Amino acid sequence: DSEAIEANASFEDIEVEVGQSVAPVFTPDDIPGVTYTSGDETIAKIENGKVVGVAQGTTTITASWAESKYFAGSATFRATVIKARQDSEIAFEYEHIDGKINTGIVWRSAIVTAGDGAVTYTSSNPDVVTINPTTGAITPDDVHKTGIALITATIAATENFREAKATYEAHILDPDKESDAVEFDLTTKRDNTYLSFHEAVGPGGIIKVKFEGGSFRLWDDGIRFYTGTTTLTFTSEPGYTITKIAAVGAGAMDLVGEFYKTGTQTWDGESSSVTLTLTPNETVALEGLNVFYKKEESTLKPAELTFTPRVNAVMVGEVAHLNGANNPNGRVLSYSIACLEDGDYIIETTENGIDVLVDKVGSYTLRAESEKDAEYMGGLAIMRLNVYPDIAPFADKANACDKKNKVIELVGGKVIVDFNMPNDFILLYKYTAKGADAVSEDFQPYANGDGIELTEEGTLSYYMQNGQGYDSEVVTYSVVNPAEIVGITHEVLAGKTVVRANYTLHVNNHREGNTYEVTFTVGGQTGTNTEHTLVTEEEAAVAPVAEDFTSTHKLKGTVVVTGLTGETDYKASLAVKVNGENTASHATEFDVKTGTVGIEDVTVDAVAPAEYFTLQGVRVAQPEAGNIYIVRRGAEVSKELVK
Repeated sequence: DSEAIEANASFEDIEVEVGQSVAPVFTPDDIPGVTYTSGDETIAKIENGKVVGVAQGTTTITASWAESKYFAGSATFRATVIKARQDSEIAFEYEHIDGKINTGIVWRSAIVTAGDGAVTYTSSNPDVVTINPTTGAITPDDVHKTGIALITATIAATENFREAKATYEAHILDPDKESDAVEFDLTTKRDNTYLSFHEAVGPGGIIKVKFEGGSFRLWDDGIRFYTGTTTLTFTSEPGYTITKIAAVGAGAMDLVGEFYKTGTQTWDGESSSVTLTLTPNETVALEGLNVFYKKEESTLKPAELTFTPRVNAVMVGEVAHLNGANNPNGRVLSYSIACLEDGDYIIETTENGIDVLVDKVGSYTLRAESEKDAEYMGGLAIMRLNVYPDIAPFADKANACDKKNKVIELVGGKVIVDFNMPNDFILLYKYTAKGADAVSEDFQPYANGDGIELTEEGTLSYYMQNGQGYDSEVVTYSVVNPAEIVGITHEVLAGKTVVRANYTLHVNNHREGNTYEVTFTVGGQTGTNTEHTLVTEEEAAVAPVAEDFTSTHKLKGTVVVTGLTGETDYKASLAVKVNGENTASHATEFDVKTGTVGIEDVTVDAVAPAEYFTLQGVRVAQPEAGNIYIVRRGAEVSKELVK
């Protein structure tokens, strides 16, 4: 005569760590007064209705219950105890991120601070946003419709670490459609009583949803539906119409109704009342509902705000001149950067656009917004703003890298440059020797701390790539010798004991404070000169070496060597030190002839051509304008200024 029914209970096998406890899971889940007995308490024991891991191994747990609404009975399940593991730690930098159709979203990779499992990504609403399951990347093509999608990153459990999850909400907006959304969260734990119906109210009471019929209950993972057909009725207040319903959770696949698409778990249309039904074959859960609505018969015009381009790159701490939002209807705009504090950036409007300065490296959403009024809807334009670190090479030799003029000096004929790369960025570079085919060379990844050895003049080009695969602009440095000899003349003075070298140095990158020392060596004798005249490349100015010239220029000077004897031909050399560094590429050799010099007689030849001699008597084949020479023309000898 009992009114009880057979429970047909089913208990899931469980896995528990040593020192941890797990509550058994069973169906039907409303069997009252279930008690448990462990087959081996050295492996697993029972405390407060939970299975506690004692030592690694497997044992059988017996569950028993007295008669109530169900017949009394028992069932068994296996408990496997594994070694204790550490908690994985995974997180996203922000709780929610805004995106826009046709523009995309500045998606984020999860930050893992503990754990060694693989990280995978899912979207709760693929109809709104799809996601790369391995990288978490969301391209503009992955953003399909307005709505909200919960992005979840899961780090897998391993032998040493537990599984963990992190989430952020992707809010996809389209303000040019006068529509708002209300989200019904169906995952709040309630008491264990059955619900004959459930009603939730949207902002201002505009939207209501009602559950009727069937067997269902609100649980940790949403509303669980067990048996029978449940009707979900959505209604809007007068003056409003429902435009979209997005269901979240595995149970959403089982909803049925006109215009409802199970593949995307959404209903699209326009109605003040929508009815969906659910008849599960087994227990299913519905986690949440996003309902979109708009005012009926709205006559407001769209603001039509857009950005061109939709992606821009800037350097941290530097003012960037960017295009403002396209604003065809002349709306009053305000600019902001989502996820940054007011003190982290400055935006100023200009006649030609906006000036933006950001003090924090990362990828952000630059927003241009206009207010809703009696004529226009609210407007929104979104630009992806990639902010790159200010990375410049540094060298193993002091003053070899000039960031201002983008020059690297080959001090001593060789220099090693390095970079300090922050996390989440990689650097790609190529070194092109002077005269080489730059097009044929590919950029290669730089290993932080390895250094790049430069031994030839040329160019070093590099760019950065952030964690989302966006590239910065290419930066190019000239690799140069700091000075080279471009002109030398020499004179042998009368008496065969003095030789003078007149030199010109071509200085590629003179900076204030650079020192130059020129040494002239001939016949075992040495002369040194540190006093030079500095002339710009255009020969427009003469100034001391200490002045800070930023252009290419020349140093000119004279070195005298005395004490030579005899009529010997000597090999002479001229060498240059820059900032105390002696470099082979700054030296040259030439012959010095010390034979008979001067004018030994004045034989006259009336028809002879003019012969030119310096004031010391050295014959000159090609006199230079502006100098005074002794000139012999046949029978006449005179001192003349050549013009």
